[in-house]
Amino acid sequence: MIAAQLLHVQHVKENTPLAEIKLGEARTIKTYSSVAHVIELTELKNNLNKLESSLQNLQDEDSNDSITPIQRKIDQAREKIYSLTPNRREKRGLIDGLGNVIKKVTGNMDAEDAAKIETKFKQVFENEENINKNLGQQISYNNDIIVNFNNMSDHFYKEQEKIERYINNFKNGISKELIVEDKKIRILQILNIINNNIDILQNHIHDIAESILLAKFKIIPNFILPIQELKDIAQIFKLQNFSINSEEHIYRLLNIEIESKKTKIIFHIKIPIFDKYTYTLSHLIKLPINGTNFLTLPKYILYDDKFNYMLSFQEKCSRIHGTYICDPGTAESNMDNRECVKQVLQGMNPVCEAKIINTDEAVVEPEQQWIVIISKNQLRAEPSCAEPFTIEGTTIINHINCSIFIDGTKYDDSELFYQERIKLSLPVTKNISINATSEDLSLSKIVLHLQENKAKIFQVKESTINLRFITYASSIILVIFILYALAVRRNTTYLPNPVTSVNYVPSIPSLWPSLYSRGGGVTTSTSTSPPPKPPRQNH
Repeated sequence: MIAAQLLHVQHVKENTPLAEIKLGEARTIKTYSSVAHVIELTELKNNLNKLESSLQNLQDEDSNDSITPIQRKIDQAREKIYSLTPNRREKRGLIDGLGNVIKKVTGNMDAEDAAKIETKFKQVFENEENINKNLGQQISYNNDIIVNFNNMSDHFYKEQEKIERYINNFKNGISKELIVEDKKIRILQILNIINNNIDILQNHIHDIAESILLAKFKIIPNFILPIQELKDIAQIFKLQNFSINSEEHIYRLLNIEIESKKTKIIFHIKIPIFDKYTYTLSHLIKLPINGTNFLTLPKYILYDDKFNYMLSFQEKCSRIHGTYICDPGTAESNMDNRECVKQVLQGMNPVCEAKIINTDEAVVEPEQQWIVIISKNQLRAEPSCAEPFTIEGTTIINHINCSIFIDGTKYDDSELFYQERIKLSLPVTKNISINATSEDLSLSKIVLHLQENKAKIFQVKESTINLRFITYASSIILVIFILYALAVRRNTTYLPNPVTSVNYVPSIPSLWPSLYSRGGGVTTSTSTSPPPKPPRQNH
């Protein structure tokens, strides 16, 4: 299958103030519905304490060597849970900072008693719902996660019953009838159960640590959303006439925040609720008016059919399956030349603010597969899908599956994987009034500033190289000096044939052992006498 090629060259009239690249249909986010996933750290600590208590009850002379490494794993798990507790104080709000917040918690909440935990959650949920109602937010809680946690707790309870049953038999003397080897085997079996349960807890801890890190970067962890919940969320989008074709689309639409409250960590999964209206998202390109005047324009604008609703954005909104999703919260507070843009797009005679920019040549790629050339000179263009041609004046080129060389730069022919709906609009204005600023931003000045910056960068690099050379040279000299000093010392210390004898004082024998006792006093003994004093040397 050969992809279709397209090369469309559009020459722009001299007094066309802007080019509008209509990117396509857009939806805006009106509010969010939030689903909370709660993790209770206290329950983890309780389960860990039970395992430790069982381990201590198994201690005897034969099992100490096997118990020590398991106790070490328990201590490590407890430290991870402790580090996860939100600053060890009551605090409400989003978790900030990566250093103290990469918490290591379990991926499932292990409840000691299902009814007790569900009651606690119910109280927390009611409090949270009251708060969120005051904030005008919609929030719900995923009950599936509680069921999963209770199932995990059931596993621990059954294992704990086995452990306690064996320990009770052991302490009641029933196991005394077993031979020594059988007894050791039984102990090792129960230690293996404890060790496996600790591994399960640690795996949960690592899952949560990873999830918090991902959530900090606004990435939804996979284990947070079970399959059924993904289906429910997809249904929410379907009811809003927004089609979902894959799980990837769901994850890209969702947002996540982390909240810490006492011993709880709460993942808030935010589901966007869209405005019922559909808008157009466009990229505005400045074009020269009378050769030097350029309008002051926003980069991206979103508007309705009658231009009653207009927002401007510095960054392009994200696109999900051909539809752009724009969050009004990220829009610019003040749109540049708002009335001017509105009047130009409606074909009226506007009054606009502009800047004077003297440039002989400019080639930009505002969007993939779109090239805008502003040139007073002739530029040669060499496309891969057509004959070379010459560009002069303001020209807009749309190239699909066709690479093109312009002024020594290659613009790639990226293949389309979806049906594009991008359109070019060149608004026609018969009369435009321009209030140009006195600032003259010439290309020659910009180039001069770039050259000055490059010179400064070169000076910094040169100084860095010199400093690095001095550091290396000093290090080499220091190493040589140390080696030389060691060699001289070695030659001086060890003489193979000393010429003259050396007078020395013989070593003094150690005093009574009692001098090294804890009390530090001197004791006497009838069986031993003090050693003789060393002879005095004659000088």
